[in-house]
Amino acid sequence: MNDTYALLLIALVCSLILVMWQRGDDEFDLRWLVVDTHTAKVSLFKLSQLTALVVSTWALVFETRAGHLTEWLFLAYIGVWSGANVANKAVDKMKEKPGA
Repeated sequence: MNDTYALLLIALVCSLILVMWQRGDDEFDLRWLVVDTHTAKVSLFKLSQLTALVVSTWALVFETRAGHLTEWLFLAYIGVWSGANVANKAVDKMKEKPGA
């Protein structure tokens, strides 16, 4: 149970650091994690991606702590997140092409 408290403490410290960074630096804005840079409105894609990142990372940590983490699960986690970024960039490039 002590490792649960350690993980919670690490998460709280990281959150505190982000909040302090948010308040101190004019160029750092946490809103851009969920706001579209072009429309300045909440992006469903960014919000769902952030939610999926938090949930999948929690699942990975849970499986690791339970001793059930396999290479396939870890590779799937890495593959999905790297693949999502590659797919997003590919879609953006396709939108930039004339006639697309």
